Amino acid sequence: MSNTLDETNAEDIHHYTDDDMPKILQWSESLRKVVDVAGRFGSWFIIPLVLITIFDLGLRKTGEFQLFLVENVTGFFGSTFLQELEWHSHTVLFCLVLGYGYIWNTHVRVDLVRENLAFRKKLWCEWVGLTFFFVPYLFVLLYFAVIYSYDSFVVSEISTSQVGLTHRWIIKSVLAIGIAVA
Repeated sequence: MSNTLDETNAEDIHHYTDDDMPKILQWSESLRKVVDVAGRFGSWFIIPLVLITIFDLGLRKTGEFQLFLVENVTGFFGSTFLQELEWHSHTVLFCLVLGYGYIWNTHVRVDLVRENLAFRKKLWCEWVGLTFFFVPYLFVLLYFAVIYSYDSFVVSEISTSQVGLTHRWIIKSVLAIGIAVA
């Protein structure tokens, strides 16, 4: 049985104690922990997203159930309010788990070429893609997301709907935070 490069690297990394670990690996590990916490927190937003979507669809699409809800619930939860909660939950979910998905290699890939390459060539493709495309793109995106959320905060932006959510700058800030975590 031959020792693959993946198994060797995993063994090499785990022999370090906290004192022996190089500073760059300590820094990398602390960044990974931040991304883990943000990703795990963001993943919980799938629950309100699903529940709000089911409730909103039940409110809008069923006959007798709709009458019951319209009479008893819509004063608190109008369809516009629920749809904005759906969008905001989806934004938090997507933005906060973006970095988590990349770190744990659970993101979607189209591997037409990369799948057939040797391990070292895959590493080079990954490095080139990250260095010249992904990281610069995230910096540009982060710059505009910060401006986007700051402008929203300055003008105290609210929903254009009468029954919509207020404080739009909060969800726009989550967009910037999620990009920074990625």
